[in-house]
This record gives sequence, structure tokens and C-alpha cells, in this order.
Amino acid sequence: MLVLKRVKDESIVINTSDGEIRLMITNASGPVSVGIDAPRVCNIRREEVTSEQTLPDVPEQTLAQIGGR
Repeated sequence: MLVLKRVKDESIVINTSDGEIRLMITNASGPVSVGIDAPRVCNIRREEVTSEQTLPDVPEQTLAQIGGR
């Protein structure tokens, strides 16, 4: 596991074959807030949600129609 220290408004960039994923610290006091900017093909969810349920394989077009990414 890579652990990086960042302060508010600093980012971490992850390059993938589908594009860039940018993680930005948006709040560093109290619970940390992280902003994520990633390509639509990336499936992003909180770990606790992932362990509680399995999300169906939904086509991207459908996600856009229902207000997803």
C-alpha cells in the first residue's frame, strides 16, 4: 500500500489506460473529504458499500440516464 500525505486542495494523480484519475483532498479538518475525478469506465464506490452488496453490471448509457456518472 502506498501512503501519501496531502493537505487541502492538493491532488494525487493515477494514470490508467482509460485516462487519468485525480484524487483531491477537499477537507482536511475532522473527517477527510476526497474528491475523485475519473474516466466513466472506472467503477468507484466506498469499500463498505462494496462489501455489503454486489452492484449489477449496468451499461454506461443506462448509468448516464439514471443520473450516474
